[in-house]
Amino acid sequence: MTSALSGSEPLVAVVVPTRNRPDGLRRLVGGLEGQTLPRVLWELVIVDDSSDEPTALAIKEITATSPLRIRALRTDHCAGGPAPVRNLGWRATDAPFLAFTDDDCIPQPGWLAAGLAALEGGADMGVVQGRTIRPPGSESYPYSCYTVVREVLQPSPWFESCNIFFRRAAVEQAGGFDETFGRFGGWFAEDTLLGWSVVDGGWDHGWADDAVVEHELSERPLRWHVEKHYLEGHLVRVAAAHPQIRTMFWRPWAIKRENALFALAVVGLALGVKRRPALLLALPYARWAPRPWPKIGSPKGFAHQVACHGASLAGKIVKGIQYRRFLL
Repeated sequence: MTSALSGSEPLVAVVVPTRNRPDGLRRLVGGLEGQTLPRVLWELVIVDDSSDEPTALAIKEITATSPLRIRALRTDHCAGGPAPVRNLGWRATDAPFLAFTDDDCIPQPGWLAAGLAALEGGADMGVVQGRTIRPPGSESYPYSCYTVVREVLQPSPWFESCNIFFRRAAVEQAGGFDETFGRFGGWFAEDTLLGWSVVDGGWDHGWADDAVVEHELSERPLRWHVEKHYLEGHLVRVAAAHPQIRTMFWRPWAIKRENALFALAVVGLALGVKRRPALLLALPYARWAPRPWPKIGSPKGFAHQVACHGASLAGKIVKGIQYRRFLL
């Protein structure tokens, strides 16, 4: 389904994939309705990935009542990941600039204007990252080891699509989001691959500190966390295709310090079976591995962290063998 569009072609298309999250979609649209960029300059493209009836009804309500210029699309069947859904969205519009966010985000009023200004800052500017923050009142949130926090406060190597802007020509040159990851792309594998494909294609990379979205906090079970950490192995493929990403890691061979400390601890425990002194290699991880939230300092939280780091290491070993690259 497609809502009627009027007036000239938009300068910017805001592409939002959604699936079974009607309340979040309504909050997102509310944030977009408050944008300072004149509405005549942009359109909203909502791509419903075969959601259930409540989401379909919410989209119908939004397109009928919102003052925004909206194009609503729907996949015939669950696409099995965000990449094909986002590709469907940006390819449905001719806008020369593209903005991406998600249905669990709320853009602040100046978000779109700031992102567009950064993109228009140079003819070679191909991709611009925005700032992603926690929602108001998050200081009192009851954080646990199951809390999912997505926060981007400075340029990152991941090019998270919850808050990112592209020049259309750069996305077309790169071929769009890689759909081969499927639903197994992890947190952001297809996002990262597109961002680095644009940069390595000769385009500039920018940062817009005033392009701010609030990303909601959520609670996910242990299985979800372990699976997502295992899927970090896909970053081996990204690093193999775009070695420049390693310049933004803690070390060229380790994404974060805790990844290296955990691998060292595993080696120490393995060797310690026969050589007791080798157990000392596990101490740096036990002492200095970061505890993101207070409750992770508990035994349960520490066990959760060990499970996640173990899954991350396993995923990188599997993909490392496949792509003949070493990365922790």
